[in-house]
Amino acid sequence: MNKEIMGNFTQKYNYTITPEKLKVVTLSQRPDLRDKAQYLIELTHPKFMRNYTVNNPLWVSLLEQFSDFQFVICSFDDDLLSVINTIPLQFDQSNICMEKGWDGALMTGISKKDTKSSNSLCALSISIGPASQGHGLGRTAVRLSRAIARDKGFDRLVLPLRPILKSKYPLIAFEKYISWKEADGSPFDPWLRVHTKLDGLPLGIADDSITIHGSIQDWEMWTGMRFPETGSYIIPEAMIPIRVDREQNAGIYIEPNLWVQHIVSIQDKFNF
Repeated sequence: MNKEIMGNFTQKYNYTITPEKLKVVTLSQRPDLRDKAQYLIELTHPKFMRNYTVNNPLWVSLLEQFSDFQFVICSFDDDLLSVINTIPLQFDQSNICMEKGWDGALMTGISKKDTKSSNSLCALSISIGPASQGHGLGRTAVRLSRAIARDKGFDRLVLPLRPILKSKYPLIAFEKYISWKEADGSPFDPWLRVHTKLDGLPLGIADDSITIHGSIQDWEMWTGMRFPETGSYIIPEAMIPIRVDREQNAGIYIEPNLWVQHIVSIQDKFNF
């Protein structure tokens, strides 16, 4: 990735990022930002997940067919701060999206060419660039996602949430981890805490939300580790261990996520 595309993703800001300092555009409005947006997403996800999205034809379809639903938050100098990837979805708590999480939502959303039958806007990814982290942009991005859902005619925003600190506790059961609380009763995980403080409602766990397959060679390249025998391994930035099968020359990672719902209202609006 050249310096022009990289931009100022690693240059820390020394001010609080507030809505009046931002502008929001879609990739359909600014297709020239697509490479930068994809690079920011890659920067904020583990290497094994970067390969999963870049090489996933459904992800490519999302960017191309649903460019009106891919949002970029920029400074007025065109520095990319955040990327919000969304897709319209027919969502209820009994369908495949609830069960299969991120994978199910992407597959179902792409298969529905007609978005009129959708009842929800699904935020597949809210990525905050390294330079922008710690400035309250996560909260702003969630509020913006709700405003987008309202403006697009949906009454709710749903998302398969990846708790950002879960990878530090890979041996703790996902259900137990998301139940951890701070002294004030708020969620232990910062990303879940952001949503809870904005009245996000946990709906349930998608146990098989993201499934990533790869050869042993793939996993060694993605992680910088060796896997000399069959078994479970803790790898960097993964929420749970991966399972390696030497005989099959295969490794598999099955990540759970937490479905969270935001009911949108007339108050969900932004004036960027």
